[in-house]
Amino acid sequence: MSLGGSQCLPVRVLLPQQHVTDLTWADGVETDLVAGAESAAAKLAAAQHSGATPALIVHDDLGFVVAASEAAADLLGLSWDELADRNSRDRHWSAVSEDGLPLANGEQPPIRAVQTGDAVDGFLMGVLLTTGRHAGRTLWLSASSHPVGVPPIGVVTAFADVSDSARGQDADRKLHFSTIHDTTERERVDIELRHAAAIFGNTLDAVIITDAGGTVQRVNPAFTRLTGWDPTWVTGLSAQVLGSSATKIGSFDRIRDAIEEGGSFRGEFSVLHADASESPALLSISPIQDATGEVSSFAWILADISDRVRAEREIARSEQQYRLLAENASDVVLQVDADSVIRWASPSVESVLGWSPLRITGTKVTDLDHPADRERAKQWRAELAT
Repeated sequence: MSLGGSQCLPVRVLLPQQHVTDLTWADGVETDLVAGAESAAAKLAAAQHSGATPALIVHDDLGFVVAASEAAADLLGLSWDELADRNSRDRHWSAVSEDGLPLANGEQPPIRAVQTGDAVDGFLMGVLLTTGRHAGRTLWLSASSHPVGVPPIGVVTAFADVSDSARGQDADRKLHFSTIHDTTERERVDIELRHAAAIFGNTLDAVIITDAGGTVQRVNPAFTRLTGWDPTWVTGLSAQVLGSSATKIGSFDRIRDAIEEGGSFRGEFSVLHADASESPALLSISPIQDATGEVSSFAWILADISDRVRAEREIARSEQQYRLLAENASDVVLQVDADSVIRWASPSVESVLGWSPLRITGTKVTDLDHPADRERAKQWRAELAT
């Protein structure tokens, strides 16, 4: 084809802002989209059979508003400037489903029509208006979206306000119930978070929160009091570096396995302090799951057992001293349990009574009573027991 001796190739022409039927168009919209949208809009308007001017919005294939009718702007309480170049994620509105739940972008009729290439008819959705003349209102709209072109280069959506219909009122009741439920749930979660924060901040045990890989995210004040480590120094480190060389190698292996498998751990742990000193602690590691059930973090709880370990060492030392004295005493020393069974005998028992300590251990002390003294020994032991 030639015009004036030159060859003409088909091109896509960009049109300036114009008014075709009742649609107001943004600048620079491609001809193909304008022509296709006008045709689709006419068919949607004719399908309403109400005689009223339809509320129409045209989106491009990226989801941005490129045209709208005056009825659509009036329905939403927005001017053309407020509508132009907006998308479904805009601050002017948020969408909910018929069940009162937030409507994902991919579920909204215009987006779905562009993505699938199929028309969506009579889809009920709630639009919560946050700005404009109708801010604070929730409109229940029956939306029909028809794609333009193959593959779609845009979509035309016709809206009808059905807020006063039985279906619209039922959806509004569900939204109201969902809002109350969400508010109650948020209040419950908020209370639980406050309780958890109070426990975290005031518990006497040191608490370390790590991510799923064992990297320190937070520590509580008790951790700093126990170890002297400033929270900023340990955040971002592996929690295992807080264990001193006195921690058994097997414990480190079990801790690593627990983290890798999302399990738990309980055992003694030697804590390395900021001043390079050490203290014993009972360590409990528990996994924390997210909303999907996946392990997202771990809680490490360190209970200081320095006093217990110190007391156990003192007891062991005292027992050792007692045993040394007993083993070197010339008198016979017997350790007897509540059932009168000999559990330990000093070496002197062999020189005094002729029994070896090994042989006499496990027998009853009453077996050593002379027949003539049994009654008197029985009475003495009864007095001793009281």
